[in-house]
Amino acid sequence: MISAAYAAGLFDGEGGVAISGTKQTGTGRTNHRLAHVRWTKRIYIGNTHRGVLEMMAETFGGTIVLWKVSADRSHHRPFFMWNIYGEAARGFLLAIRPHLIVKQQQVDIWLEFMDTMAPRSSPGFKPRLPEGTAERRLELYAALLALNGRPRLQKGVDRLR
Repeated sequence: MISAAYAAGLFDGEGGVAISGTKQTGTGRTNHRLAHVRWTKRIYIGNTHRGVLEMMAETFGGTIVLWKVSADRSHHRPFFMWNIYGEAARGFLLAIRPHLIVKQQQVDIWLEFMDTMAPRSSPGFKPRLPEGTAERRLELYAALLALNGRPRLQKGVDRLR
């Protein structure tokens, strides 16, 4: 079992929050063209020590994947990634939030982004977005890219408009 404080330190040093959007076509009627963006929201921690990531998965949920080591880096140790999505990720972030030092802003943006996602009451049902929600998602996405030092991906925000 890993404490929230230890998990926060591990996340601050080795983890991150990710949001990515893919424009969908032919998804039916919506109240705004930006409602056709499919968003993926992920929390991750990368490490060469699989054991600590297994403890993260046991404590908070999520999955661990082995990242492929390229042939030119075969002398490197294997690298593992712990990933957690959706409501489980929200629970993890809320547990570690009071202990964060480095990634507080990224976490706050990710949590606000999650607040814009309406739960589906049945499979395939997509509720209408409240006015301004789609634009707010893009603003939060752009803010996260800027905080993560990824300004070259800013063009991706325009692509989703």
